[in-house]
Amino acid sequence: MGVETALSQMLVLFFGILVGFAAYRLKIIDDKGSKAVTGLVMNITLPCFILLSGLTSTHGTTGPQMLVYFGVSISCYAFAAILGLLISRLPFFQSKDHRLCAFMTTFGNTGFIGLPFIGGMFGSDAVLYATVFNLPFNLLVFSIGVFLVSDGAADVKINPSMFLNPNFIASLLAIALYLLEVSLPSLPTSCLSTLGSATVPLSMLITGATLGKETPKDVFASPGLYLLSLAKLVVVPLISFGLLSLIVSDPLMVRIGTLLMAMPIAANSTMLCIQYGGNHRMASRGVFLSTLFSVATIPLFVALLS
Repeated sequence: MGVETALSQMLVLFFGILVGFAAYRLKIIDDKGSKAVTGLVMNITLPCFILLSGLTSTHGTTGPQMLVYFGVSISCYAFAAILGLLISRLPFFQSKDHRLCAFMTTFGNTGFIGLPFIGGMFGSDAVLYATVFNLPFNLLVFSIGVFLVSDGAADVKINPSMFLNPNFIASLLAIALYLLEVSLPSLPTSCLSTLGSATVPLSMLITGATLGKETPKDVFASPGLYLLSLAKLVVVPLISFGLLSLIVSDPLMVRIGTLLMAMPIAANSTMLCIQYGGNHRMASRGVFLSTLFSVATIPLFVALLS
């Protein structure tokens, strides 16, 4: 797990982001097209990517170990939220954005960047571990996350069906397939592999298209966003590394959990803010800035963890 490999992986991903950014600015991709491709990734290719990890991983981790890993993940998310609330009290932020700060330090871009990066760096075993660690994201982002992005003025209604999204279901199935040591014939496995392999390029294009909506001048003018990006990309993963090192014995699982918590601010923060009345401009600018800085900070963490 070398820093050169991590930097190369991030540069490949960032190239895809730049292409998506340019495509949006050149009107090759519009909002309607971006939404359609996002639906393809979230409902088809990413679930296939996750399911494949449950079929191709070697069997060296037990159910209780995964349960502990899941519990530590929840603790990491809790500390990240507390940190965001503390930062929100600084004079850079309005009172209506305090909860949004907590969302931005808590939820990272694990779906579009995290899982593809982990898969590229460590292989299918790592994707399965990342899937377990990422379960709290799917559980919390549509419950506590919705509360955090709303400014109190919006009528927040949480639909239980939001928890049954394809990625959460695929995560549970992948874990079950792994624990039960299920193997499928080569044809369905190849089908999952073919569809799942589309996740990385499509995810990068959509991330770039999302960033293409922002003007760099506005993004770099906000000192508060620098603090939030620093917290999300550096402080949160450091705290997570400490928690994981104390409880989890497998070094690979420690690295994966730390790197997932080091991902930039979740891209869906903007969409949730629009839907539930939050400050979507602040969210989208935070996504832009943290994604840009993550090209340097993620390889740095890989170096530290190795």
